[in-house]
Amino acid sequence: MSRNVLGALFVLFAVGALGMGYAFFSTPFVLSLVALLIAGLLYNVPPFRLKDIPFLDFISESINNPIRFLIGWYSFGGESFPPILLLLWWWAFGMFLMVGKRISEKRFLGVQGSGAYRPSLKRVTEPALRLSMLSLGILSLLFIVAFALKYRIMTFLIFSLPMAGFFFWMFWVINRKRGELEEPEEILQNPFLSILLFLITAFFFLSLYLERFSR
Repeated sequence: MSRNVLGALFVLFAVGALGMGYAFFSTPFVLSLVALLIAGLLYNVPPFRLKDIPFLDFISESINNPIRFLIGWYSFGGESFPPILLLLWWWAFGMFLMVGKRISEKRFLGVQGSGAYRPSLKRVTEPALRLSMLSLGILSLLFIVAFALKYRIMTFLIFSLPMAGFFFWMFWVINRKRGELEEPEEILQNPFLSILLFLITAFFFLSLYLERFSR
């Protein structure tokens, strides 16, 4: 299939999706779709192709997190713009996971293999990625705390406790020295992860419950 045909199909589907969004949802919803479309083009298509630039690759890839949050927010009838700190937290959380993914790729594929698979990894070292991952985990927690303090949802601070456990556990899993990369399936089957996810969910609903009765 030629590039012209692919380009025409891309435009057709994009216009169709935006048109349906405008017909059934709000203008902010459509603008969020446009933002997602632009982010995808900047990430994948030359001359920008941010996926090939160190650090900008995971920054631009994880911008999908807050954009998708906005799409969900407006699809359920949200009228005002959501709290910016909540979006920043979700963005930092996505970057944390994307950096962890790149560390795993670099370790599993080796220097040459990872560079061939993902060009951005040619010009970045594993220690730099580890430092980025740790910094983003801490930054994400700071956004949660800042959100709770700004909007005086003090019970939401409870939610940050299991999240902190998740960040540091994931950082440890990704960065521990092993002869062979631990497959994602192994991580998902790890009982400790199940415990952490249960605690995150439980503490989230506990914070909502306490917030309801604290007013």
